[in-house]
Amino acid sequence: MALIVPDTDEFDYIVIGGGSAGAPVAARLSESGRYRVLLLEAGPRRSPFWVRTPIAYVFFLERPSSHNWGFKTEPEATLGGRVINAPRGRGVGGTSLINSMMYVRGAPFDYDGWRDNGAIGWSYEDVLPFFKKAERHTWGESVHHGGAGPLEVRGPQSKSPIHDAMVAAGRECGFAATEDFNGEAYEGFGRYHHNQFLKDGRRCSTGAAYLNESDVPANLEIRDNARVTQIEIKDRRAVGVAYRRRGEEMSSSCRGEVILCAGAFQSPQIMMLSGVGPAAELARHGIEVLAAQPSVGANLMDHYGADIQCTASQPVSLYSSMTFPGALIALYQMLFHGKGPYTFFPFDSGAMVRSAPDAEEPDVQFLCGDYTREGGRKTMRRHGFNIAWCQSRPKSRGRVSLRSGDPFDPPAIRYDFLSEAEDRAVQRRAFKLARRLIESSAFAPYLGVEIAPGPECRTDDDIDVYIASYGAQHHHPCGTMKMGPPGEGVVDHRLKVHGMEGLRVADASIMPKIVSGNTNAPTIMIGEKAAAMILEDAP
Repeated sequence: MALIVPDTDEFDYIVIGGGSAGAPVAARLSESGRYRVLLLEAGPRRSPFWVRTPIAYVFFLERPSSHNWGFKTEPEATLGGRVINAPRGRGVGGTSLINSMMYVRGAPFDYDGWRDNGAIGWSYEDVLPFFKKAERHTWGESVHHGGAGPLEVRGPQSKSPIHDAMVAAGRECGFAATEDFNGEAYEGFGRYHHNQFLKDGRRCSTGAAYLNESDVPANLEIRDNARVTQIEIKDRRAVGVAYRRRGEEMSSSCRGEVILCAGAFQSPQIMMLSGVGPAAELARHGIEVLAAQPSVGANLMDHYGADIQCTASQPVSLYSSMTFPGALIALYQMLFHGKGPYTFFPFDSGAMVRSAPDAEEPDVQFLCGDYTREGGRKTMRRHGFNIAWCQSRPKSRGRVSLRSGDPFDPPAIRYDFLSEAEDRAVQRRAFKLARRLIESSAFAPYLGVEIAPGPECRTDDDIDVYIASYGAQHHHPCGTMKMGPPGEGVVDHRLKVHGMEGLRVADASIMPKIVSGNTNAPTIMIGEKAAAMILEDAP
């Protein structure tokens, strides 16, 4: 029976943000045909060629564009006053349009920790079905993987011997190897999986996976280029959303729920602009306080780390595909066969390890890339490789605040990286382990010279200065709309905003603690689980 769509701008559900969580939420809420769903996305609906090309990540992630908000932090005092790039995706697919495509769920103990701290229904056993529901792995259905979901996941692709050397170096340094970071053994050295289409090697964003333009149901309306300015709240209930679209001020009403999926920076910003947040901050910007929520914008987390850059003594890196005629060959392979180096992501190998023997759980993630850059450049000048790392479970916390009451001003982002002594100690240990890996016999056939920071960086003070001066976040912001009890968190375990009706949050901002790995797959899971809970509660 065909759904009859009434001629009105009232919807059962309004989803704000069509990103890694928002696209699954909108798709799942609409697939039954029972509800009218509106998806509001600030960016464009269609993605250009470069967005769909995996290798383009290396060049475009840090550049503001139609698909990248290009945020920057406030000067970070703990990093010598540096301003850090904080890219976020813009468009249907969100940050899955511009991220590394790495499919890493995090460790089971991450989610069990959420449960143990009061997040009922968020243990690893609880969330695994939603990871699997989203996933269509080339390995097929198994205990750990899904085989019929919309999100395509591929195993390791790169043939560079650098990645074999990385795994071998880990074994040489006394660490285990793992076949699958998302399988039986999370800990160890191994190869990463990525969100890519099997047929052509292109990026599989959530927009492409969940909201294919040829298959959008009649009861789902997607309005792109729609910049949300405020959630309309009446008597502590979300009743609609105001937004600007193509120069026109618009408003849509909601008889069911508004689901905020704008990400760790913009979900708290929109919430505060709507009158829900720290009372003093709202008052300072002339915003009426509808509900005082001091935790909105607090608890900002991300993975921070640095890398060691080396030249290669053999032509084993991506540099061959960046110069003529290698670039033409790689382009031909991608366009006509869906294969070749332009369909690989440079960080194909890595590890989840303990930086110290007495660490309770793995606390460092490593990534090995078969390219090098020099002098802060994002482009390659010669053959090389790098070993990067980040601290998996940092203690430092930051905050997202309003820069002003103008919804078109970017949020004020302060990470306060390395403010905790334990974080600095873990970073030092990670640096020293990265250098041990590089100096192993496994890398000996390929190692040229270390160009950053250089062999003269040896003492703890030298290492601290290097990491603070040249490190970066790994683009995994989360936690700013924390799941937790009233007064401590913003949302409950059903993702409902405390003290409000008809309003939930579903994106990485609800994470009470950051997961031990890349955050895109967990964010997609959050979207899947949120949609299931909303449908369970539907009238």
